[in-house]
Amino acid sequence: DLRDTLFTDSAEVTMEDNQIVLDRVETYVYDFRNKKRKSYAILDGGLVVRSLDTLFYDIDVTLPREFPFRYELEDIIGVAEGDLHIEGDNTPKVTGDLQLITMRYEAEFARAGEGSPLMQTLNSGASWDLDINFDIPSNYWIKNSDVDAELWGAINLIRESGNYRFVGDMTFLRGRGFLFDKTFRIDAGSTVIFEDIEYLNPRLNITAWTRIPGQRRESDSVREDIDLCVRVTGTLDAPQIDPCEGSQFSQGDILPLIVANYYSSDTAQASGQFSQRALDYLGRPLSQAGE
Repeated sequence: DLRDTLFTDSAEVTMEDNQIVLDRVETYVYDFRNKKRKSYAILDGGLVVRSLDTLFYDIDVTLPREFPFRYELEDIIGVAEGDLHIEGDNTPKVTGDLQLITMRYEAEFARAGEGSPLMQTLNSGASWDLDINFDIPSNYWIKNSDVDAELWGAINLIRESGNYRFVGDMTFLRGRGFLFDKTFRIDAGSTVIFEDIEYLNPRLNITAWTRIPGQRRESDSVREDIDLCVRVTGTLDAPQIDPCEGSQFSQGDILPLIVANYYSSDTAQASGQFSQRALDYLGRPLSQAGE
């Protein structure tokens, strides 16, 4: 499902009895960042023909320098380097260590009840098992209608019988999140922590800020924007959203502030007609807003 064709530059392949020996098979793609440059993947090792329909793999794959990739089914591009090993019968296991030099994930997040075309393909019954460590020093970008952020971290990606597990954490270097008509600045150091569980449900520790347009109660002509800081904890399936420590707001204030620009106190009130804005939002599909 990669967009770029994989070519073979040179390959020495011999057969000894029932063993197919690969001696430095040099494959490459044309780097989409510079069409004249070839980026190589080198294969060594071999296959054992156990029967007419059974192969045993024992192959090393080396990405000695930056190897670019682009997916056909989703807007995902990146550059990696490192080493992998493929071993096992017919549907073997791939292990190894890769460094993601850069990656841009610009696909929209799947909504509830929907699925990613890429993930549906990768979850097929014939998919190979994986146990790969990804080192992500920086320059990992998510850009879509929900998030625009750069992250770094380390992830162990495991796939067994088509089921995924993730172990590790990702940390925000900078970024923004979008909810209703608000833009939240995500604090550097906010984290998403993946634990070795049977489904994708990371723990969250995210702090984010937004500004609510407001005014002083004693003088409607004086603008006084209100800073709202929220802390998101819990898990992806069951997030807990609270005001930051020391905030003037309670948990009950958060939703009216975000949805309707509504807040009232002795000194300040948020601007906007609460009832009209609430009706506008409630008139949209609430399921989409909740997701």
